[in-house]
Amino acid sequence: MLVPPEMIAVQSKLIYQMNKYCADRVQARKAQIHKTIQEVCRVVQEPRFISSLNDYNGRYDGLEVVSPTEFEIIIYLNQMGVLNFVDDGTLPGCAVLKLSDGRKRSMSLWVEFITASGYLSARKIRSRFQTLVAQACDKCSYRDSVKMIADTTEVKLRIRERIIVQITPAFKCAGLWPRSASHWPLPQIPWPHPNIVSEVKTEGFDMLSKECIALQGKNSAMEGDAWVLSFTEAENKLLQVPHLLQSTPPWGNLSNIDACLYWSPADDDDIGRHSVFMFLGRRAAATTGPRGCRRRCLSILKTLRDRHLDLPGNPVTSYVMKTLLLYECEKHPREMEWDESCMGDRINGIFLQLISCLQCRRCPHYFLPNMDLFKGKSPGALENASKQVWRLTRIMLTNSRCLEEL
Repeated sequence: MLVPPEMIAVQSKLIYQMNKYCADRVQARKAQIHKTIQEVCRVVQEPRFISSLNDYNGRYDGLEVVSPTEFEIIIYLNQMGVLNFVDDGTLPGCAVLKLSDGRKRSMSLWVEFITASGYLSARKIRSRFQTLVAQACDKCSYRDSVKMIADTTEVKLRIRERIIVQITPAFKCAGLWPRSASHWPLPQIPWPHPNIVSEVKTEGFDMLSKECIALQGKNSAMEGDAWVLSFTEAENKLLQVPHLLQSTPPWGNLSNIDACLYWSPADDDDIGRHSVFMFLGRRAAATTGPRGCRRRCLSILKTLRDRHLDLPGNPVTSYVMKTLLLYECEKHPREMEWDESCMGDRINGIFLQLISCLQCRRCPHYFLPNMDLFKGKSPGALENASKQVWRLTRIMLTNSRCLEEL
């Protein structure tokens, strides 16, 4: 079917606007985050404080960007040993670790944190860790600029009054997949590819020692012992840039002589591991592979969120945007639907879905649908966010040059 010339012109303008927005707004956000992370790492890598962050060409493993001024550092603990993973669905978004045999209590590395019922208490570990970090803060050379945040059981630091860093103890559960996420992937949806599903489930998930909003107010005896399930690595795997030209060297089997630059960020917030290749070939096919567009879409969504949806009560987080992107991937499983010419439609679709979630006051976790990402948010904050998202969406739907202003 022939495409009308006016439609081609509109698509070309949209692609130009997207590229310009990425070059200006998105890259500015990334540069600022990179600068802030370097400042954070100078503090948390002080010898008497935390030294487990590893710098790989500018990217720090174990560091997650929550917002441009808020970060989470994951500290992985030694193996669970004689503890069993228990996920019976009674604690939405959480699970517990229990001794396989009560007689093995003394054999555990974590004997002082095991309850009388045989559970490894996430809260006890967090409490002990909080004490150690507080002592480190008092002794380190940055003690005048680093303060512990009170009124929370989590380990949170405020650096120079403007940066918040949360340090979270965790276990890595490789080769396991939680029962509460056993429905994934849905059988009738062809995305993601079975090979990717296998890789994701093999890599597993993390269990974090942090407060869980879903359990607050339930007065559950297990609340303090439960560990929060995290699928960050799985989510990144689903959205990562595919390896292009896997079996062909970048200088071979290419048909024209246009010199192109291919930039491949390994992580969404893109603090490093930027693989840059100069090669001869067609730019459109190489630089914007479908999963590359998914990553690019996420960067645009986060930038729009930071600039226009950083609202009171924080109802719309970057993680909510990431979750809705994953649902959009299921709705549009074909790779051609993630070509750069379709980027505008995908972003508009995600914002319309966000409006629906805000109005329904529920946003289900991608892997754990019984877990509501809006849990604990006030109805007023969600209503206000719904109106703001609708205003933003209306601008994007009616103004083809909107990204120049946003």
